[in-house]
Amino acid sequence: MILWPEQKLLHWLTREYFTGEGAIGDLGCFIGSSTMSLASGLDARPADRSIPPGKYVHSYDLFIAPDDPYTLERLPQGYGPGSRFRDVFDGQIAKLENWIQVHDGDLRKDPWEAGPIEILFIDICKCWSTNQAVLQTFFPHLIAGHSIVVHQDFVRVWNPWIPVSMAALGDYFEVLTEVESSRVYRCVKDIPDELLSVDYRRDLDLSQKSELLKESIAGSPPHTAAIHRGALAMLVFMEGDPSDARQILVEAKNLHSSDDNAMTVFKTLEETMDYWKTGEAYESEMEDKF
Repeated sequence: MILWPEQKLLHWLTREYFTGEGAIGDLGCFIGSSTMSLASGLDARPADRSIPPGKYVHSYDLFIAPDDPYTLERLPQGYGPGSRFRDVFDGQIAKLENWIQVHDGDLRKDPWEAGPIEILFIDICKCWSTNQAVLQTFFPHLIAGHSIVVHQDFVRVWNPWIPVSMAALGDYFEVLTEVESSRVYRCVKDIPDELLSVDYRRDLDLSQKSELLKESIAGSPPHTAAIHRGALAMLVFMEGDPSDARQILVEAKNLHSSDDNAMTVFKTLEETMDYWKTGEAYESEMEDKF
């Protein structure tokens, strides 16, 4: 589910950047691609930068297949909606399991008890509530001036809560790079508790969320800006007038007609709006599915 450049990034971070001062969060590990990338980097560290053995990589997933064709296609034959696939994950990571602590279940109900976090890979924020849980459970443990956060779904139209919340926390992070659909941040200073206690779904109205998304658009490279204009349409579809969402999408198509990838995404987004009819129905599906 993650691409080769993203796998190389995670491997490099644990082999070259990780110090052992904290732990590694692997949020949304599915069948283990991110997990193996992170653990293999620890396993490949040279002798002069060796660290004591330990389960530094904390991998989280429900390990229950959703009713989602894209996901099911990546599981072995015979696994359908509702199937447990923990056995597939365990088989994948077997040779590196000495580095890995598995958290099997709902991340929203699992408190973090492993101390500071040096590297946080996030591929689990598929709905508002999980995004909120990640902010409140993991972000307080980031190490100011050191911790790296990799948001794998950042360059996506389907997850507007990610650029909304990261724009709201913009003073506490610097953007290092983007790799495929992942944006890589470094935490530059401690995040105040009051900011992490904000419920970005409930406490901000649509206009406030839209302004934060527009901030993200303004500060992003061209392709990411295009995708986030689609994310703005998705946000308005979920929380505002569907006709306004479609108008935003028309404007995005006009602005980014030369970006073939974005135009393909916009077409899929339009089909999503046609299928679900209302944003409430779509949002409910995402909360239940992931």
